[in-house]
Amino acid sequence: MCRRWVLEGHKVTVLTTIYDKSDLNQNEFVKTHWIDGIEVIAFNVRMSNKDSFAKRISTFLLFALHSSAHTLTREYDLILSSSGPITTGIPGLLAKFLKNACFAFEVRDLWPEGAVQLDKLKNPLAIKAATLLAKLCYLHSNGIVALSSGMKDWIRDRYKHSPILIAPNASDNAFFSRFDAPASSSKPNTIIYAGTIGAMDGCSAIIDAAKAAEEKKLDHLKFRIIGDGNEREALEKQSQAYRLENIAFVGLQKKSSVARALKSALCSIYTIRDRPALRTGSPNKMFDSFAASCPVIHNSGGWIKTLTDEHECGFFFKPENPEELVHHANRLYHDEALRQKASIQAKWAATTLFDRDTVSRELLKFLKAIFQRSDACKPRQIV
Repeated sequence: MCRRWVLEGHKVTVLTTIYDKSDLNQNEFVKTHWIDGIEVIAFNVRMSNKDSFAKRISTFLLFALHSSAHTLTREYDLILSSSGPITTGIPGLLAKFLKNACFAFEVRDLWPEGAVQLDKLKNPLAIKAATLLAKLCYLHSNGIVALSSGMKDWIRDRYKHSPILIAPNASDNAFFSRFDAPASSSKPNTIIYAGTIGAMDGCSAIIDAAKAAEEKKLDHLKFRIIGDGNEREALEKQSQAYRLENIAFVGLQKKSSVARALKSALCSIYTIRDRPALRTGSPNKMFDSFAASCPVIHNSGGWIKTLTDEHECGFFFKPENPEELVHHANRLYHDEALRQKASIQAKWAATTLFDRDTVSRELLKFLKAIFQRSDACKPRQIV
């Protein structure tokens, strides 16, 4: 998004931390990187999905502290806080109250609902504090960006906030068009999961599906898990305990490698723990699959099930029944017409519904509109 905004002539600054999956690295505590015309100011606050929940919370708070101090010393038109975690809203609120800045709040995960429903956040005082912070962000932002219709409905039902824009994670069709699938004379038979392997992702369903495929003697189906996270080691041990030969963990891969893998795959998988807040998610892995013309088999109810049912770009399996995942994959393997149709529909969704260029323009248009309606000072820049 930022790269596209820079190409349209805007000055964009990103405040971020050092994430273990990123190739961004530095020894200094604060360092400015220039990436494709974007000023990226990184705080050397290390963050990983493998960290304990308590450590992640402390990291969130530390980033909120440093980013708040930074935003209070900069000049800009608008500040866009992207959450979760909900603590990213703190610098936005301070900029709004202390600098009269235009504050947009992007909701990427419902906090604290997701953490509570996953039993990660249990302390009543912590839940009250996080809920209060969320309420402040919703009520005092000049505009809210929600990543799905489910998120928008959830926010509007509770806070009656307006305006709210739905701007989902999107398909980068321009990027995926650069890569071709590796040449092969064999029929696609690989089922790919590409993403974080964390507590919320429910990837144990993939292990159960691989086990079911072996028990059904469906040796032609091969499962491949690309990525890393705090659940990876446990899942690898589970796979070894089952003595599965049809599944491989390949770790982190460059985006270009993921693009090629998806383009040559039979289908991809999106799994999530079955919790109400998580059903509103907008998974990058699904949009990447669409951009690669790769149909998705998923266990997420809500808007994603409606999407894949209506546009025939994927298939739903019940979270408690991974054998349905195997059934859908086996149908795609044996029914070439079905696979071709699902592949065409996946690409149609990527280009028609979720193209990143289009979403970027709509989001920028929304940010300009709320700025023009705000009491913010004269135009300076977007942070």
